[in-house]
Amino acid sequence: RKVIHVESSALGPLWTMDCLKKQLENLKEQVSLAPKTTFKIGGPARFFFVAQTKEDVVKAVSAANSCNVPFFVLAGGSNVVVSDEGFPGLVIHVQLNNYTIEATKLKCSMKGLTPITEQ
Repeated sequence: RKVIHVESSALGPLWTMDCLKKQLENLKEQVSLAPKTTFKIGGPARFFFVAQTKEDVVKAVSAANSCNVPFFVLAGGSNVVVSDEGFPGLVIHVQLNNYTIEATKLKCSMKGLTPITEQ
């Protein structure tokens, strides 16, 4: 398990929000993470994006990297404890049927298809 802690000041000025919004259409702000975890505790994500396809995941990770925003990939929400202060970066909520994340590669399959790799 890895604990990620990022200081809020590391995110820079408000232009970060504009940078992300230009790349992610359905970006939300200040979304409570508590209802998205099995423990039902935790504060908000500064930015929140729901990824429904493998392309959405790749797009969100690319946007976070290009905007210099830390990101966290959230799946089903089990085995995750979110600080009451929340997460000061982008939370990418993955809603795919089957996937694994290995280093810098995303492998996923949908509805029983053969796994596809995105780099």
